[in-house]
Amino acid sequence: MRHCATSHFARAFSRGLVFAPQRRMGILRAAIAVSFSVAMLACGASPDGEAQSPSDDAGTATQDDGGAATATDTGTTDAGHADGAAPASDAAHASDSAAAHDTAHDTSTSSCPVLAYPSGVHIQTYEDATMTASYAHHLASGQTAPKCFLDVTRLDDPIANKRYDMSVMVATNFALSELVGTEVSQGYGNIVLMDPEAVASLERFRVAVGTSVSVNSGFRSPRHQEATCNGLCGMPLGCPGTCANNSRHMWGDAFDLPLAFYTSHDEDLACAAGFKFAYLESGTHLHVDRNPAYATCVKQ
Repeated sequence: MRHCATSHFARAFSRGLVFAPQRRMGILRAAIAVSFSVAMLACGASPDGEAQSPSDDAGTATQDDGGAATATDTGTTDAGHADGAAPASDAAHASDSAAAHDTAHDTSTSSCPVLAYPSGVHIQTYEDATMTASYAHHLASGQTAPKCFLDVTRLDDPIANKRYDMSVMVATNFALSELVGTEVSQGYGNIVLMDPEAVASLERFRVAVGTSVSVNSGFRSPRHQEATCNGLCGMPLGCPGTCANNSRHMWGDAFDLPLAFYTSHDEDLACAAGFKFAYLESGTHLHVDRNPAYATCVKQ
């Protein structure tokens, strides 16, 4: 490059010497400067003295390892993607982010309701197709199986942004574990139901009797109910007068209370507390529930 430019310049300079006697020195200097620039361009250099490269243009495509053209200017839109589309790496991050968002906001995006209990806690419910299907042989005519349940492994409160365990108080005098504990402790699973209105009635009953109230049995899943009926009468799907096929325990609004409450007076208190059915059952316990089939409380 330097030799080429020198050669061109030498020729131009020699011409300048030939005509120097006939021109002013200023014109000679200008001619020499122009000749030097022409010499540099003729040798493939830019006027500022640096060689020109095809890749110096911003946004000019180069080949990546896979042979695809990619833009070298990170400030321009990648020619390999549609307008406004994120590059592959960005798309992967976006996908990961979306998955994380869905996981983190399961409780807020669920189609199932958040249950509000008398104590003020709120707990998200979740669909469980397996549990719903287990009700198939326990439904009365026109009745539909529940779809949304509590999962004791993720008792999430989306209002307080907390996760509880089963010791959470759902009323002033009752922890959730007291109302669904036999389902879990006896190995029937972590998916349960507990109706807040039934909890409110139980709390009112507790206040009315003025003494502590323990619960022999609260929620029972269909599988649990079948085992109970099988133990009582040898028939998993129930036997009239002994074990109900369509027990309200499966809907989470029934409780069996100890023998201490096996009185007509306690039946009356249960009805006054908001239960719809009170039953002195088998000489062993007081059964209470909020069966919506009854407009007013029925005692038996």
